[in-house]
Amino acid sequence: MNVVPAHVAVVGGGRWARVYLDVLDRMLPPEVSLSVHTRRGGDAIALWAAGRPARRVAIEQGAPAPCLGGVAIVANAAHDHGTAVRHLAQAGIPALVEKPLAPSWDESRRLAGLAATARLAPSQVFLFAGYIRNFAARVRRAGAVRSLSVVWSDPAGESRYGEVKRFDATVPVQCDVLPHVVTILELLAPGAVTLVEARGSRDGLLAQMDLRAGDIPCLVRLERQGEARRRLIEAVTDTGTLQLDFAEEPGVIHQGGATDNADQEWATGPRPLSRMLQAFFAFAAGAADERFDMALALRAAGLSDQVTQRLGFAQ
Repeated sequence: MNVVPAHVAVVGGGRWARVYLDVLDRMLPPEVSLSVHTRRGGDAIALWAAGRPARRVAIEQGAPAPCLGGVAIVANAAHDHGTAVRHLAQAGIPALVEKPLAPSWDESRRLAGLAATARLAPSQVFLFAGYIRNFAARVRRAGAVRSLSVVWSDPAGESRYGEVKRFDATVPVQCDVLPHVVTILELLAPGAVTLVEARGSRDGLLAQMDLRAGDIPCLVRLERQGEARRRLIEAVTDTGTLQLDFAEEPGVIHQGGATDNADQEWATGPRPLSRMLQAFFAFAAGAADERFDMALALRAAGLSDQVTQRLGFAQ
């Protein structure tokens, strides 16, 4: 049975906060109220709310207040996560925190420590993506994995969800994307993901890494302002090479000369963000869910910190 919160507070007023609002508006009954807490994005949120007269939406500059059965989603700028998460933890409000947990390793550890006494869930959306699970299952059936590679590139001025995508220049690409990559690599290969070598630019736009997932070598390239949107995962196994290309979701799987839809239920089933939110509502109500494992978010934060130390970062 699906858990329905009494109220959802969204902290943040940028593009990704509005994506969350769109999904919440579609999946929740009209009686569930929403509040948006932002100091800078109120006009855009007001425009969004005006098109949904059936939904009660409050726009506030202050922090969320405790509400029986209420939950929160932290989707503001990464350097503001700490203030928001600490307030929510102290107020006893269950919170889903967008990636990255925090821009630094030290701050990530401090926030993760709050999960010992508060219902805090890191956003790890690819654990809820059918096309990732299907690809991982195909890889397992193909035999022992010999190597992995990931290419993740975003072009300048890309339009997503009807808006131009703008990255946070204070957060280097490895801090922004490695939470996704580590999640996926841990699904494909046993063992901790560790750094061997890193190359890239000090402006945070490019990071190339030699990693190991247990004993398996992994080559990862992360890029902002690339030539095209690319989301490509390749696994070389005992029996051949498999590729998942999900630049356009749900993507396709290439294997042995055949190309297959990566998720046959994409057109009819809930999307990954909806799946994650529904799981979070149950988690907030007390259910256990290893997909919200804070240790996974910390492993990604630690790896990102190591890469940043190797490359340097000049804002």
